[in-house]
Amino acid sequence: NRAAEIEAAVAAAVAAANENGKANETDSEDENMEESQPLAQILWDTQVPPNFKIPHLPTFDGKTDPKEHLMAVGTETAI
Repeated sequence: NRAAEIEAAVAAAVAAANENGKANETDSEDENMEESQPLAQILWDTQVPPNFKIPHLPTFDGKTDPKEHLMAVGTETAI
């Protein structure tokens, strides 16, 4: 039966992908974090001032214009 063959092939591919993912999990989390970040190392090493307050950024709910949302976030980060 062709459908059974396809299902078996998909199951084998999923199992292989899961095994590959488990092999990659042996890397340390710190290395994965650094590799996935677009920021330069000097930014990670910079000390945050003790009086720094994280700005409240508006969340995007998908119901409004994305451009307006980006403008609002840009305004908050510029302040």
